[in-house]
Amino acid sequence: MRVIVIVLITCLFSACATVPMESSSKSKMVKRVNKPALGNAGLYIYRSAPLTTVLKKEVWVNGQCIGQMLPNVFFYKQVEGDKAYRISSTEGFSENEIMLETKAGKNYFIQQYTKLGLDLGDAGLRVIDEDLGRLALAELEMAKRGQCNE
Repeated sequence: MRVIVIVLITCLFSACATVPMESSSKSKMVKRVNKPALGNAGLYIYRSAPLTTVLKKEVWVNGQCIGQMLPNVFFYKQVEGDKAYRISSTEGFSENEIMLETKAGKNYFIQQYTKLGLDLGDAGLRVIDEDLGRLALAELEMAKRGQCNE
């Protein structure tokens, strides 16, 4: 019950939260999940709606701002393949990160999720299976990259 009340209060105070979005046509094109350019890997970083707060969460790849994330939003970035990348979500009190070893020619799906409990609103990251990632992506819209509060 306490969690539901906190989520409802957060929703009331954050109803105006928005991020700049890409055009619908660009979003649809990227959601086709084509093979990345030669020598590259594709990163789909997303947050779907179930049990998430409407608070903006920043996402970074190797210290480079990808953007601010809201529910039902995704980002796409191609990176050089066959390298390791630090993907992080920075919050007010903590930083959550994963390391991802990429392979050229492959797409990766990274889900940003909301941790429940005392850290309500804190974001975690996890790599998702490609089939599940594609399913989630179908329901999301693409945000513009590069909007972080550095």
